[in-house]
Amino acid sequence: MERLETSNKSVFDFFFKTNKSKHHQICFQCHHKKVKGLANLSHPTDEEIKRIAETYGVKEEEIFKMRDRNGIFVYKVNGEAVSYAGIHVDGSLGLLYTKPECRRKNYASLLEEELFKILEESVFSQILTDNKASVSMHKRNGWKFNRYKIYWLFNEDFE
Repeated sequence: MERLETSNKSVFDFFFKTNKSKHHQICFQCHHKKVKGLANLSHPTDEEIKRIAETYGVKEEEIFKMRDRNGIFVYKVNGEAVSYAGIHVDGSLGLLYTKPECRRKNYASLLEEELFKILEESVFSQILTDNKASVSMHKRNGWKFNRYKIYWLFNEDFE
């Protein structure tokens, strides 16, 4: 198995017990309505891509691919990238990250507001259930949470 995504906990438990996957995640799924307007975002520079790759422990090539498909954006304050987010291949918003020294200044919320302007009609995301700060921020910002959780299993080499 390379990847399993399900909202059925029994299916997840069955496959998880087989130990054929190396990683698992349990996420809340939520959505937000589109906002109209011009977005105040940019794509990351090559130097910013290096920092993003380091943050997530992935190869720079993966972030370059995201930039090439118009799937990663940075929010800048006074010319400095303070927060960034990506669009996964399934269309979901993810990879939301704000530099530690820039947190609690509303930059992640502002970044999302800007992304709402350029994404499809309805924006959705999957947030790890144990990421309490992200869950709290999304609830404050009007995201609607589904009642079902999403369960992920995937191998180390899954792309």
